Amino acid sequence: MASIMIIEDDANLRQILQTIVDQAGYEVRLATDGKDALEQIHGNLPDLVITDIIMPETEGIEVILYLRKNHPEVRVIAMSGGGRLGADHYLDMAHEFGAHITIAKPFEKRTMLDAISQLLTTAQS
Repeated sequence: MASIMIIEDDANLRQILQTIVDQAGYEVRLATDGKDALEQIHGNLPDLVITDIIMPETEGIEVILYLRKNHPEVRVIAMSGGGRLGADHYLDMAHEFGAHITIAKPFEKRTMLDAISQLLTTAQS
């Protein structure tokens, strides 16, 4: 069973994502921000990371950079609802720094499940 870490500072969205991923049959790990995620990753590397980009403490871009440098085999989905510069800017930046797939918030459940399936299938090839 693939392990997926969800990094999201919004508790409601974190819960929704946890339910989506859990019901799809994956092992779910949660982190409230990038700092929390990086602490967890040191002890147990997930197969895939779903990360928000704009968060307190350590942002999603920093997590993506860390993973690309130290664990390039980990697949990454980056998501953003915007911010001062708009979602597209942050998603483009996340892709440039190594996110495999980027998704704008809000998103459909099927969009997230398709992205997860695509990246985990690619990882097994």
